[in-house]
Amino acid sequence: MKNLKELKGVKLLSKTEQKSIVGGYACRYPNYSCPTGSFCCNGLCRPNGSSCLD
Repeated sequence: MKNLKELKGVKLLSKTEQKSIVGGYACRYPNYSCPTGSFCCNGLCRPNGSSCLD
């Protein structure tokens, strides 16, 4: 964290901002495959049973 504070233009995110970030594994090209137990949704692998509309 100390090194990040020294970078110019870096903004430390609040806890609320950190919680709003959604990430995941990118789907594998060229066939958009994902690890077992997940599916490809908008370019990211999502766990099976979750909605693609979240």
